[in-house]
Amino acid sequence: MDLTRVQVETLLNVSPLDLDRYINENNLPCYTLGQEKRFNLVEIESWMMHHSFWDNHSQSLPYNIYRALARGGYYYSHDLEEASILKLGAHHLAEKLGIDPEGLYELLQDRELLSSTAMGSGFAIPHPRERMESVRQDILFIVHVKNGVDFNALDHKKVHTFFFLMAGSDKSHLNLLSKLAHIIHKAHALSWIHQDATHASILKEVLEWEKELNTPLPK
Repeated sequence: MDLTRVQVETLLNVSPLDLDRYINENNLPCYTLGQEKRFNLVEIESWMMHHSFWDNHSQSLPYNIYRALARGGYYYSHDLEEASILKLGAHHLAEKLGIDPEGLYELLQDRELLSSTAMGSGFAIPHPRERMESVRQDILFIVHVKNGVDFNALDHKKVHTFFFLMAGSDKSHLNLLSKLAHIIHKAHALSWIHQDATHASILKEVLEWEKELNTPLPK
């Protein structure tokens, strides 16, 4: 999906000057068509997941990780294979959303064939390439696999934690991705998600984290 400058500014909630800065100083991917810049949504996703963009936009959509996870769930397994993990995530999300699990599984597979959603350090954020129009709410399903799964990660490490994500809007999708990337990079998830964790315990940690994010700093 290709986007214009105005669309990207709206999705990222940034000014034209900020967007130019991200392009020139932080290598935000874009290309020129005629005299206008164009952007690829998948490339923007990847850029956001590997940069600190999120740190300056913490007030956008407060508590959306908590709400999405409350609608989703948490699953622990000792051992799974790559095909099994995608089918598991697709089945759970489809059941919650009332959609076809096989169709969703194919969408997740197609996204992984395009480029791996593995973040490195044992984490991945599987999601469809484009938002499904029938999905109106954000939903997050976490799977933790003790022995890890070979998942084509750039650092060649097995993935032990999967954040299966579906969003109700493009803006929410990017916001959720960037927040999840922040959780991963700041190592919060390492202390929240483990063999003895539960859906309730992770929800409690996420709620406290998002409360802190949205508490104004003292002047």
